[in-house]
Amino acid sequence: MGLGSGDVTKLVATGYDQIADSYLQQFGQSAVRVRKLNELADLLPSRAHVLDLGCGAGVPVSRDLIARGFEVTGVDTSAQQLERARCNLPQARFIRADMTTIEFPAFAFDAVTAILFNNAYSA
Repeated sequence: MGLGSGDVTKLVATGYDQIADSYLQQFGQSAVRVRKLNELADLLPSRAHVLDLGCGAGVPVSRDLIARGFEVTGVDTSAQQLERARCNLPQARFIRADMTTIEFPAFAFDAVTAILFNNAYSA
């Protein structure tokens, strides 16, 4: 018998909690990410509100968006990653939730990112 969606979410969150300190060192730098984030930012109005799905510790994506003057809301399932995100970027809003089920009002964001998201969910 396979894992239910709630079990998978807990498994993913627990995994990211366990590697919270080492994850950023391993995956935090990417020339492709920088290029794609700059491409997105160039399309947005100033002070745009951006949703960062799978935000982790808020670094580098949320941090870079805030540095460009955007308002950021980050979503992640890992309590440990979000604890770091809130310390790293107190000016942003961070929510602990499953990115596949969280709901927001229509047009709440000007853009959505999921740049460092590792697809741990099956379709």
